[in-house]
Amino acid sequence: IDPVTGEQRWYASTKVPLHNTAGEIVGLVGIGRDVTERRRTDAMLQQRERLLAAVAAALSALLEPNPLPETIQPALAILGEALDVDRVYIFENFEDGEEDGEQDVLFTRQRFEWCSVRAAPQIDNPQLQRIPYFQFSPRWRTALAKGASVAETLNTLPPTERALLESQNVRAILLVPIHVNDLFWGLIGFDDCHAERVWSASEEQILSAAAAAIGGALMRDRIEDALDT
Repeated sequence: IDPVTGEQRWYASTKVPLHNTAGEIVGLVGIGRDVTERRRTDAMLQQRERLLAAVAAALSALLEPNPLPETIQPALAILGEALDVDRVYIFENFEDGEEDGEQDVLFTRQRFEWCSVRAAPQIDNPQLQRIPYFQFSPRWRTALAKGASVAETLNTLPPTERALLESQNVRAILLVPIHVNDLFWGLIGFDDCHAERVWSASEEQILSAAAAAIGGALMRDRIEDALDT
């Protein structure tokens, strides 16, 4: 542990015996090297490989010729376990003009969810079935609509956004947009309820591929529904 910052660091050491003129061992000479960054890099590469494998497995699940809920639920579970998060969920956008009586307002609602054993499910929470972006987070809507991810920790959020996450015991959140036919359809979200983790750029990029695959599954479902009618 670094005595100044309190940060945990790793060292590799080499020790050789120290001899006197009679050939007797009278001590040791040691050389230590700080390998903290190397260990972090190795851990990041291992996590990247796990996540890439998870996205491939999730894509395989999404390609199964089953009803949409039966393909999406296994995909969410695969991603959640690979990321070691507490919740993975999908929200769908919808418009409603009731808020101002004239102009349609964009809302979002929860459609699918996977939870680890550490977290309480939120799929039946009525507060998550009609969330207006203009009340909750216009800046998130702007970023997601442009195709950018939103990565936040609880202590970085303004009060309105923090209140909703605190009600669900969320400490860190990653939201990735889902587009269908080039339109902002909704999002896939990842919650960590136990640590204010920092989401890596690599995780965001790989999960964007997963979101694109989910968008493809949603589009296929629309096409199949249209053919059946």
